Amino acid sequence: METQKVAAIFGLLLLGFFLKKLPFKEETKEKIPLILNKVIIYICLPSLILKVMPNLGFKEESWSYPLSHWFTLFILATLTYTISKALKLERKTVGCLLILVPLGNTSFFGYPMVEIFFGEEALPYAILYDQMGSFLGLALYAPFILSIYGGEKIPSFTTFFKKIGGFPPLIALIISFSFKEVLLNEIIQTVITPLSKGVIPLAMIAVGFQFQKPSPELGLPLTLGLFFKMVISPLIALLFFKIFGTFDQPEKVVIFQSAMPPMITAAILASEKGLNKNLSISLTGIGLLLAFILLPLYFGFLKLI
Repeated sequence: METQKVAAIFGLLLLGFFLKKLPFKEETKEKIPLILNKVIIYICLPSLILKVMPNLGFKEESWSYPLSHWFTLFILATLTYTISKALKLERKTVGCLLILVPLGNTSFFGYPMVEIFFGEEALPYAILYDQMGSFLGLALYAPFILSIYGGEKIPSFTTFFKKIGGFPPLIALIISFSFKEVLLNEIIQTVITPLSKGVIPLAMIAVGFQFQKPSPELGLPLTLGLFFKMVISPLIALLFFKIFGTFDQPEKVVIFQSAMPPMITAAILASEKGLNKNLSISLTGIGLLLAFILLPLYFGFLKLI
């Protein structure tokens, strides 16, 4: 069953990739992924969160899921900086790796993959890890790196608060905790359930549409970035839970999330600010292809331990 679902996801990615090859005007090609992303962010993801999060039996140890992200981020950033400096990589390349390695594609790609391998009941743990880990990492950590390597100013508190407070999935997460019993009402669930189903097809088509051919000359930094993000990252998460927490299905979901390829939004941000655009594109592109090989292997491994 997992094989069939993975094949379906891959098919949607290919659909997005081939749609890009159709003879649209360039301005239309630029607008299509933006429109899809907005539909996902403003409608589908909030609906999915409102649908599944009220079913989460929130306990004190639930905070360990996003905390594992920050633990992993700190170690990955330290390793990336140390090894990059030892290899004497170019400054813009170091900045690119420092943004792309710690931040994974844990929503657009992570949610569908978690649902395929672990089932819909596992999505609350994936969402908590993503919203309180990856998203906040993009909002807090990425601007800090850009201020050092991209010449960007760290946003003011007011700007930051507006950006965080106005993010629809995060608002949906807060509502799901505050109005749990209301959201479990059958009528409300009937309304939001169809909207939540759009996450997988729209996200995969959007990801496929934004896929670009990797640059072949990147070699060392590309290998380093993908190795740290998709091999070392889940090992750090595994170590975190073995040392500091329990180890059950939720923890396995979080470890699985930590193995996702680099975040596309982070890649776009790094590219826009001049942090080695070719490397950003290649990390996300090859990372997605590797994910179809590595994630089933990680799932099989997690089932055994």
